[in-house]
Amino acid sequence: MYAAPTEGIQLSTASPLSGNIRFEYNIKRKDYNATLSLASSVYGAKSYDVEEEVTVKNITQKAFYKVNTDAYSIWNFTISQQFYNSVRITLGIDNLLNYKAGIINFNTSVTPGRRWFATINIDITTLMNNIK
Repeated sequence: MYAAPTEGIQLSTASPLSGNIRFEYNIKRKDYNATLSLASSVYGAKSYDVEEEVTVKNITQKAFYKVNTDAYSIWNFTISQQFYNSVRITLGIDNLLNYKAGIINFNTSVTPGRRWFATINIDITTLMNNIK
């Protein structure tokens, strides 16, 4: 619940409730390892004031307005596989639920929405030694 400041305005605030959650599952074999990961950052609702300069008829004044941000969470999923302790392939999705803030400012998430990614890492020396 938002408590109005006793004096002035509230320009910046942290969410009163926030946290991180992570679920991970590992598979280990002689020449193969895999990790599945589901992680989230959770942010509670918050209210704060925004200050902007408004110009009307060449007169500039400061203006303040209240912003209420609903609670939200950003979920990420990755699967990473490693072969022969030398080749790692990672596939993932950032912002799995495609959250986008209704208004973007210094107090909100700036994520552009869901993003997919892939990486491949190869340690050539170790790979050649393990294949022999």
